[in-house]
Amino acid sequence: MAKFKEVLVTVLVSVLFLGRNVRDYATAKIDQLATDLAHNGQDKRIETYIDAEGREQVIEGHRRGKAMLLLQSYPDDHPDKIAAFETFGPDPAKWELESRRLEGLTESEAQLRKLDHGNEVGLVTQLELAWSIFLAMDNGCTGRAKLVSQLAGLMDRVQPLKGKAKTEIDALIKAGDGTGAAKRLAEARAGLCQKFQNLYNAPPVVVAAWSEQQGHTVPGFEGANLPKISTSDINAVIKAVNEDKEIMGDDNVPKYGKLNPGPNFNTKWAALINRQTDRNVKAAKGDTRKHSLSHTDLKAMTTDYNSRVVRLALTLASGVKIDVPVLKELDRQAYLSERLREYDNEVMVEYDAQAEIADAELKAQAAAAAEADEAKSEETAPEAEEVDSE
Repeated sequence: MAKFKEVLVTVLVSVLFLGRNVRDYATAKIDQLATDLAHNGQDKRIETYIDAEGREQVIEGHRRGKAMLLLQSYPDDHPDKIAAFETFGPDPAKWELESRRLEGLTESEAQLRKLDHGNEVGLVTQLELAWSIFLAMDNGCTGRAKLVSQLAGLMDRVQPLKGKAKTEIDALIKAGDGTGAAKRLAEARAGLCQKFQNLYNAPPVVVAAWSEQQGHTVPGFEGANLPKISTSDINAVIKAVNEDKEIMGDDNVPKYGKLNPGPNFNTKWAALINRQTDRNVKAAKGDTRKHSLSHTDLKAMTTDYNSRVVRLALTLASGVKIDVPVLKELDRQAYLSERLREYDNEVMVEYDAQAEIADAELKAQAAAAAEADEAKSEETAPEAEEVDSE
């Protein structure tokens, strides 16, 4: 446990350095927090430290820092800016936040404190888990056991343990065997850790492609031609990167690496881009599969879809006919509902209620249309000819 001294200070918002963060701001509701701060003021101190560059860097409170910067950027006649003048003072350049400044931490210790710390709006997404693992690895947590120890709570929130592994770990904890439970947990998280360790060691373009699938565009890759990739694709890419590392230069050091990938990676990456191009062309043509697809074919298609339900269906299915446009629309709707359920349960409850109402209306309309069609068919049906029985 790192030893440090806590000092209460007030910090000008204008000098706060947000620094590296593991939160996806797309889900952080910054505008709502800005409104709350403008009208009610700060109700919880942020946490900072003086970094190696002498800056007041945020450890905990990135949302509040971001919200204050948003308030400062508003025009003076914005309702929230007007309220902020009353709350924080008439000069935005002098707005301050109260902070618990931690003194005595090393740079790595301070950075590791940025990881999921049970704050009121917890981290919940694959993207946030990836950023957390990357930050942990950059600060000494390179092994699986260290990663799991540091991020067990976040891992369980993003991808809960189930089945045999959970039962065994719970039994070990109940028996008081904390060491055994930690070891079993690290074993259970082997696949998850390996996936993100491979992503961490992959060239930046691979991280950008994966991030794009999570709804985040990495700066510098706006508009780039990025393929959709699966975990098996990431594994294949890492294999190619490692093969390139074995190619030595004139000075007998590896000629290629993560930041300057070599021919094996380039060949593999070009194949993934070509695969995606072919899929995009078929989707644009409204390609409907007229033939049954094998289990392998269907499983390979999972990277084309975002929702868990469609990916699972394709993984489990085999020998079925696929109508791509219909599946794309199902995927869009399923992904929307999954995102809503992840980030705002109250919205999802309302969404479910509205969906039930809409579904009932559609069924009623379908029933009425069927009755009308039946009545129309009875009116237009030719009368049966009379047959003379004599």
